[in-house]
Amino acid sequence: MASAQESEGQKGRSGDNQVRVERWRAIRDSLSGVLMQMPNEWSAWVNRGFANAQLKSYNDALHDYSKAIALAPREVDAYLHRASLYFALTDFANARKDLDTAIAIEQKNAQLFYYRGLCKVKLKDDTGAMEDFSRSLRIKTSPEAFYERGLAKARFQRYGEAIYDFDNALELNKQFAFAYYARGRAKLAIGQHSEALLDLSRAQLLGCAPAGYLLSQYIEKSETLDSLRIYASPEITVRATREEIQRATETTKNLASIGVTAINTTNFQNPRSKLFSVGTMLFNSGITINDAECNEKLVQTRGATQVSIFCIIHLLKKQAAILNDPKVNSLINQLSNLVALFEDKMIDERQFLTEIQNYVVELDTYMKRKN
Repeated sequence: MASAQESEGQKGRSGDNQVRVERWRAIRDSLSGVLMQMPNEWSAWVNRGFANAQLKSYNDALHDYSKAIALAPREVDAYLHRASLYFALTDFANARKDLDTAIAIEQKNAQLFYYRGLCKVKLKDDTGAMEDFSRSLRIKTSPEAFYERGLAKARFQRYGEAIYDFDNALELNKQFAFAYYARGRAKLAIGQHSEALLDLSRAQLLGCAPAGYLLSQYIEKSETLDSLRIYASPEITVRATREEIQRATETTKNLASIGVTAINTTNFQNPRSKLFSVGTMLFNSGITINDAECNEKLVQTRGATQVSIFCIIHLLKKQAAILNDPKVNSLINQLSNLVALFEDKMIDERQFLTEIQNYVVELDTYMKRKN
């Protein structure tokens, strides 16, 4: 019986994927018709390139982006699309070249410097990366730029400066789990063990699995760890009202349902880059979620095919804190751990997607049965 159900589930996923492919083929074919009528419309080339990227026709996508650039060499958006694809394909040198050109055109765009900094990190140029993160921050502050600059400084063992950057990142985003983790590691390096353990505990509470592993090396008694958890996150002891629990239950049901659809119908997205999509999530490193880009309203508005599974997990964690349901907490913790394991390259894409799907489906089933 179990094998039959699994077979049916696989057929369903295969069918959903086929629907998605056909949708993008239709979009690509429609844009091809537009280009026959208006071959000099650069934005149509960009859009068809995006459709080809969704279909994993990467050479065709690069061709289309290059055609757009040839037609409109001053349009930053065309370079950004092509840089995104190069980055996703791990061609960081060409991604950087496109960002160099984009920056020469538009020198007051904080995101361009931030993205180029990430390319330089991948190219082992931490000095250049720090310069770009600093230039990005001079234009507009962001927790991601502070975090990345802090990581680069930590790699140079400039731990005091790194901690200062992590402080700033956390001031802007107090839910930035990996910033707590990075700050905890930096504090361990300079002997601030008590403060480091508190940061690592906060990071673990927010779903950072590597923080839990590191904590286990320093804390032997569970009572000590429990007291750190309470101290690091005292809000977990506050009981939600009945109305808050009812709202959280409904929100969790909706998010779990959207999550099932999202996994079955959207492109795989890794924590360091939202593949083939333009926006602030393009080159973000670390498992960092911007609340302006990830909230319940946007998830409902955009629909499952436009929502990152990492955003859904982030929102589910917030609801789990209100519900305080052992089953929900366990499933959300498993999801958070899988994201962290994938980020640390301890599991591959196939295993990651399979495991994520199992837990989201289990959560969806559980919530549908819950009164």
